[in-house]
Amino acid sequence: MEDHAAERHLEFGLIRQADKIRVVLVFFLIAVSLTAGEVILTIPSLGYTALALAALVCVWSLFFLRWDELLLHGRLPLAVALLTLFDLGWMTMYVVASGGFTSPFWALLLLVLVFAGAFFSDASWALPLTAALVAAVYGLLAGATSRADLGLVWDLVGRVLVVVCAGWFTWGLASVLERERQANQRIVRHLTEGVLLLNAEGRVLLANPQLGSLGGVPVREMVGKSVKELCTAPGNAVLRKLLADALQRPTRFVTSEVVLEGKQTYDLRCATVPCGGGERPLG
Repeated sequence: MEDHAAERHLEFGLIRQADKIRVVLVFFLIAVSLTAGEVILTIPSLGYTALALAALVCVWSLFFLRWDELLLHGRLPLAVALLTLFDLGWMTMYVVASGGFTSPFWALLLLVLVFAGAFFSDASWALPLTAALVAAVYGLLAGATSRADLGLVWDLVGRVLVVVCAGWFTWGLASVLERERQANQRIVRHLTEGVLLLNAEGRVLLANPQLGSLGGVPVREMVGKSVKELCTAPGNAVLRKLLADALQRPTRFVTSEVVLEGKQTYDLRCATVPCGGGERPLG
């Protein structure tokens, strides 16, 4: 069960993509605020406070959160939940600062839905709860306006409908990815061969117990780590020998013979297979 929990590599890639989106978004909103702040921001102090909080969230996620350690200790869902709430908070502040219900940036809050659906693909309660929070924010923003007509009601209904549809689609997409991930992991976990999957940055996305047994390193200690970091760690000489070809980052199929000596001698054939085409493999 512990190894199975450690195989949740999908969140790492999604979290990093969310980090990139957040950084681009923050730079864009800073540029908008500095060049057209008098037109866009009705409450400048709140808008700049929101951007400062967003910048802190970016720095916190990129440089201070140790996602691999959180995963190993079972705290990844809690960390992602807090990150999602922070996103909802600073985005809501910026929407309020730029006009509230009439803000041109009201759709920012839909990003929180997408993040929640991607991060919590195996938690059935997370996406409905996030959608309810976003819909509640829109309701509060509508209630704070000076308008009280049928047009406002239909605007609110339309936005809530967008929230429901966006959440529904995100849930469907996340469910498909989750089922595919689980199916692939079941296959890989029960192979007699040891398997390790690296991304383009050289981090371990997936490993099965057979490789962990051969290399003498538990799966839970490999997922999310850099392969160079693993192979240079004291006591990981066997793993370093097994992954010698992978460390060279070959662009074509490579096989090698490896002999592991201990209580028992193993003659192994190791294959390194680049994923994807072109000069720069995807993994």
